[in-house]
Amino acid sequence: MNHLFLYSPFTNEVIRFPGLERGFNDKASFYLNPASAYCMVISLSVPKVGKLEISTCQSGDESWKTFGFCGDYYCICDVGYINESFYCSFTNGKLGAFNIKQQEWKVLWNLQSEPSPPITDSYRYLAVAFNGDLIMGCCNRGCLSCASWRFDLSERKWVAVENEITEKQVIFRGRTFSSSFSIPAEGNASESAGKINYFDYDYGIPWSISFNCVDIPRIWRRSPDYVWMEDDNLRKIWIQPPSQRILRASNLLQSGPGLIPKDKST
Repeated sequence: MNHLFLYSPFTNEVIRFPGLERGFNDKASFYLNPASAYCMVISLSVPKVGKLEISTCQSGDESWKTFGFCGDYYCICDVGYINESFYCSFTNGKLGAFNIKQQEWKVLWNLQSEPSPPITDSYRYLAVAFNGDLIMGCCNRGCLSCASWRFDLSERKWVAVENEITEKQVIFRGRTFSSSFSIPAEGNASESAGKINYFDYDYGIPWSISFNCVDIPRIWRRSPDYVWMEDDNLRKIWIQPPSQRILRASNLLQSGPGLIPKDKST
């Protein structure tokens, strides 16, 4: 992760952060409006089995603060933010939280000591619900089965997600981990209430399906092929910005701070 920046396809703005050396298994997220002086980016990495590194950086900082923790840590699955804490799930079933104010890391749940619910599936995802709940979902490769749980922060345990919660939100799950999120099922999104939208990329063709975890049968909708994406070999996209603002990575890296010139668009 030598280059790190936030880019808005709607305002064409780039907000840069200092470079950060990271390995293969790392995830990053942020909270607050990126244009805010209080916006913080957090990067989590497992450089080797048994060691977790958490780095934070606020807008305007010239360097990162890095914290190291030892324990039973494997590959990172997903990251979500709720109430001043970043929650992180791991492939071995562990769930932890890093409080950004106290700069403290806590393990909240461990699959080895509390083997319920059965969320060992490698295709699970972590998402923050519209009401602030932390949701763990599990879908197999073909989305042939699906289940969801809500983490009770007071009891520190997973409980089955109530249908009324599922039906009031829309979940977007990316092909890779750390790309899952949810939105309230309001306005234009109300027609997709209770659905999980899943993106994948097979044989050079990006596609997506939409299905409902509450009602049977599920609804499947394959998206049209995104031919315009093939040159850049993009792996996932949930928002299709105006075509004049489709930018290559080289454009973003070579441009200066602030707005990218119009002639940089492709």
